[in-house]
Amino acid sequence: MCMFIDKVSITTPRTTSEFEAQLDHIHHDRHQLIFTHNNMGSISIDNQEFEYKPNHFYYAPKGVKHICYNKIGTNYSILFFTISNTALEKELLKLPYEMFPANLSFVKILISQMHMYKYSDNPISEYYMLSCFSMLLTSLINKSFYMPIDDERAVLLLDPVNYPLLNNSFEKLLEFIKSYFSVDIPIERMIKVSGYQRAQLFRLFKERLGTTPHNYLNKLRIDASKDLIADFNINITNIAFMVGFKSTAVFTRAFRYFEGCSPSEYRKHIKQQN
Repeated sequence: MCMFIDKVSITTPRTTSEFEAQLDHIHHDRHQLIFTHNNMGSISIDNQEFEYKPNHFYYAPKGVKHICYNKIGTNYSILFFTISNTALEKELLKLPYEMFPANLSFVKILISQMHMYKYSDNPISEYYMLSCFSMLLTSLINKSFYMPIDDERAVLLLDPVNYPLLNNSFEKLLEFIKSYFSVDIPIERMIKVSGYQRAQLFRLFKERLGTTPHNYLNKLRIDASKDLIADFNINITNIAFMVGFKSTAVFTRAFRYFEGCSPSEYRKHIKQQN
């Protein structure tokens, strides 16, 4: 276990319903990080008001009053954690209440992994959870920890040693997509990373793989999701986020396109076989 972090837990990605209202509370024994997936709702931390922004963290230290003003449709994940190291506690005091991670793709991968380990029956899943959270917290405290892959300016500014552009190598582009399929890789990113023009990119995918860049990316995600669906402890919504889809509906459409059935039907078929 991480000797600085005692315990960490993460909620499933939740969407506020009409039955949820304003939450006014203080956590006296643990810290809280809220990671927002959309811009609906707001939070007050120590009497400072923040409108939610997508892909931002909102930090409520232990012992600090905070009020969540959630609207219907507010989508977020919450991480609770306790610290046993005095030096790390002092570092946390330096964190702002609102943070946009400099390495968003890396952070999203860590959060997805934590969601997966939360429902895993692996006997050391708690160790994996703490390891992921340790890296996530380090990346927030030390903004230079891991270079972002989804900051468009970073792709243009990084030199070849630190972040090699692929220089019209189709094979390396495929390796890049396979490595980062669970985060957002729009066509514009593929173009900037590979050096191909849009028409070249589509032509190469058509000639060499018989598909489009979008379908190639989604097929990787669907293939990865099938292994997760076989784990009956992970719900379909979590799987959708883990493999890179922005909603369950988009995931279901893509799954049906490639597999001819919905994720739930696929899971039912696996259960029947067992």
